[in-house]
Amino acid sequence: MAVTTMIEKAKSADTGQTPSDDLDLRARKRMEVGLAPTRPTAKAIPLRPPDYQALPLPPVLLALFLVGIVLVTAVLLAANLSGGLPSWWPTWTGLAATGNSSTAPPVNLPAQDYALRLADDFSQSNSPLMQGSRPNEWRTELLPAESVYAIEVSPNHLAWSLLGLTDLQGYRLQTSVLVSDQTPGGYAGLIIRYQDERHFYLLSVDGNGRYQIQQQDGDEVITVQPWVMAPFLNRAGSANLLTIEDDGSRVLFYGNNMLVAEISAPAYPLGFVGLAGGAQGQAVADIRFDWFQLYDAISASE
Repeated sequence: MAVTTMIEKAKSADTGQTPSDDLDLRARKRMEVGLAPTRPTAKAIPLRPPDYQALPLPPVLLALFLVGIVLVTAVLLAANLSGGLPSWWPTWTGLAATGNSSTAPPVNLPAQDYALRLADDFSQSNSPLMQGSRPNEWRTELLPAESVYAIEVSPNHLAWSLLGLTDLQGYRLQTSVLVSDQTPGGYAGLIIRYQDERHFYLLSVDGNGRYQIQQQDGDEVITVQPWVMAPFLNRAGSANLLTIEDDGSRVLFYGNNMLVAEISAPAYPLGFVGLAGGAQGQAVADIRFDWFQLYDAISASE
């Protein structure tokens, strides 16, 4: 300490300034650059996180409370499923779609009953599907770089592309398709039992998570199943798996492996099948098919 004091006094004598003058000079320089006159020093006692208060209830009581909630929930759920709730208790139907098939369990489609006949993942430059356009109505295009088959449809129009097979018996047709999130008003689907442009069936899903089944009967469009909101369907921007099984006398329609409808006595005989896309409202729809697969029923092909 004595050495330090002697050095400071010697420096002060050489410059003609006292230690207090040095402190004032440093303070002015710090203030000129926007700092506090003196550097803050560390506190003698470090700051520590605050101590949280103990829980208002002992852990045992909290555990018993949670167990009680679980038991009450289980009892109410069981009573709801069995119809044993009192009349004033609201039932849990908010998540169910209005159609009678939207809450059905997923169906495992047996692959062993079918033999693959035709498939395309659209990664090559050729495809059995049509490519072309009609001004102000539709455009179909194979995009191998993206491995998709695209259908662009103008508002209030429907476009389709058929596989061109004329000897179908029992079969399964399925595809993975999405409606672009930029055009949620569009819808995509599968077309079956196509006789001509005035006679066919169409399964559609739109960008809002709904499905619909229609029958084109001449100039009339018959709604077999009106638009139904389904919780198992994905909205625009995400793909949906569409499947149709036709054994010649009955047609089953699936969305993401959920059975959504059945036609036991189709009005038309077996015909062409294909992919389809349409647009509602005022915007052009952008539909993207990722792949399709067509299977022959083994019993029908033998």
